[in-house]
Amino acid sequence: MRIMDGIYEKVDYQNNSSILLHINRETDNYSTHWHTAVEIIMPIINIYTIIIGKTTYRLKEGDILFIPPGELHELIAPKDGIRRILLFDFSLISNLRGFSNAITVLSQARLINEISAPDIYPQMKQLFDNITQEYTGNNSLKEAAIYALILQMFVLLGRKYMNTVNYFPD
Repeated sequence: MRIMDGIYEKVDYQNNSSILLHINRETDNYSTHWHTAVEIIMPIINIYTIIIGKTTYRLKEGDILFIPPGELHELIAPKDGIRRILLFDFSLISNLRGFSNAITVLSQARLINEISAPDIYPQMKQLFDNITQEYTGNNSLKEAAIYALILQMFVLLGRKYMNTVNYFPD
């Protein structure tokens, strides 16, 4: 269920969590909105369209789109399909020593697929699959395991999209 205040969406995390993975089969569109969570979307069956500012992303099956916190965006669903939508509180990892500079990686949306990022796409897809398995499983320390996987995603993004030599001092 969406909790809206104008165009601001309060993410309904559930069970005192700060992570929400939604296996979305809805045909409804999500009008322009923003939230403080990072959002990662991957269509599983059929396409999914996301509009961020003046850029339209027409995601194909398996494409992965990172949407920064605070970014106005709109989601347009096809008549049928399935997609994973992961939302999480970025503040829990943004305060890690040396990691705050990686926020520049999220200063814009990032599309990861076999064409745009062939060097990291297979690992990103595997990490997203692992996050889904953790989220839907009953293992202890589930949230910690998911954040560990999210951190791996951001390390891959950081190493690809920024000069890490001076950003992560020892």
